[in-house]
Amino acid sequence: MEIALGGIIILVILLPGISFRKGFFSEEFSTQYTIKDFFSLFVNTLFPSLIIYLLALPIIYFVGYCYDSEVLLGILSSNDELVKQSINNIDKFKYEIIGFQFVINVISFVLGLRLKNIILKHSLDAKHKFFRYKNIGHYLLTGKFILFKRSQIDLKKDRVKDIDITFVNAAVQAGENVFIYTGIFS
Repeated sequence: MEIALGGIIILVILLPGISFRKGFFSEEFSTQYTIKDFFSLFVNTLFPSLIIYLLALPIIYFVGYCYDSEVLLGILSSNDELVKQSINNIDKFKYEIIGFQFVINVISFVLGLRLKNIILKHSLDAKHKFFRYKNIGHYLLTGKFILFKRSQIDLKKDRVKDIDITFVNAAVQAGENVFIYTGIFS
């Protein structure tokens, strides 16, 4: 039982980071949300979760629950009496804890979505490699590749959002036949 309970606790701890990543890697970047390596996924969700939990500590006190790390450690303990006592302490505040978890996960998702929108609006992803997404098609079709530092194209008067037309050459398969489509992407 301790292994299953410990797994649930770890999942609850990671949920805000998972929600944040889901918001940050949404829409055309949704394929970047999933990571095949468990350790990378764990690290990439743990740090946002811990930051969000630290920022949310005042909300815990507002709800009326006094955060007690001994309860969390008691659940993960191998001492059956300590586990039972910790579960009883959690049971007293179960609705507050569930409400808090719901609110913090919604806030985490919205924060991830807002951060993504700010980065895209100000083209920080194209200007700084640290913010860059792995969806190269996005940069090609929107013309943002021009903002890359290594780009050989320079827009002296215009901006990327002033680009009106994107020409596309694409191999398209229709049944067993393959055609090359040349046209305008809109």
